Amino acid sequence: MLHGSTKYDESANLLHLDTLEKINQFIRYYRVGGLTNKDEAWRHVYYRIERSSLKPIGKAAIKTKRLLVAFAAAAVVFLVLSIQLIASFHSYEASDGPCVAILPDYSRVVLNSGSSLWYMNYFLLRNVHLDGEAYFEVQKGSTFSVRANDGMVQVLGTRFDVSEKGGDLHVNCYEGRVSVTRNGNNEVLAPGEFVEMSDNSIVHSVQRIEQYPYYALFNRDFDRVKLEQVFHEIEAFFGVKINSQTDKNRVFSGRIVSGDVDAVLEIVCQSMRLDYTREKINKIEIYEL
Repeated sequence: MLHGSTKYDESANLLHLDTLEKINQFIRYYRVGGLTNKDEAWRHVYYRIERSSLKPIGKAAIKTKRLLVAFAAAAVVFLVLSIQLIASFHSYEASDGPCVAILPDYSRVVLNSGSSLWYMNYFLLRNVHLDGEAYFEVQKGSTFSVRANDGMVQVLGTRFDVSEKGGDLHVNCYEGRVSVTRNGNNEVLAPGEFVEMSDNSIVHSVQRIEQYPYYALFNRDFDRVKLEQVFHEIEAFFGVKINSQTDKNRVFSGRIVSGDVDAVLEIVCQSMRLDYTREKINKIEIYEL
């Protein structure tokens, strides 16, 4: 701080000496005319010299400075928003019954009652954190990881369920291949296989298992329910969007038990003389035959 003050004083002194020298030269060759008072003439000359030494800041310099300030402010806002995006997360909790979650990559998760799941909103790495039990239908793509308290499950595109209870990790593979890791031990499952890992043992077995866990089944008994309501329940459970070109006041009766949205739609459409097409992963068009 003192160093800066000294440089300022030296510059001020030099400027003052330079001004005095200019004043002396002006006095020698400049006539003030009409001013008879000595002090008034001195002030007049000094003002002219000082004014001639000033260099006003141009408009271009002011504009550049404003642009720099605006860019700096925008950079700060962008940084803050980026940090919030990366640090924020989304969560689901199944408190009173199964809960369906559709992830940003359109993978589908059915949480069993009493379970919870969360993931970072920045979902490029496809990591989710599970506490409890859940069934997964993973869309194909980069590695998808499920992190539980007692281990980790990794897949590319498959169907499986994960359950952790009392320190044990239990994984069923329904489709594709699943890699399960716990305490440095790794097991790879094929369809129809399951593994149970605990602190003291690893059980890897092949057995006849159902195609879906019970809590991932669309289990409904409809009795003269309007199609609009039936389609709404299918949308909520499977995470799809149904656009129906039919009379929504028609009613449907019947019992449906399936974990496959196509099987559910087939049951409804065949009994109501309807048909459907898939427009995208989660877009369905239903129309009259």
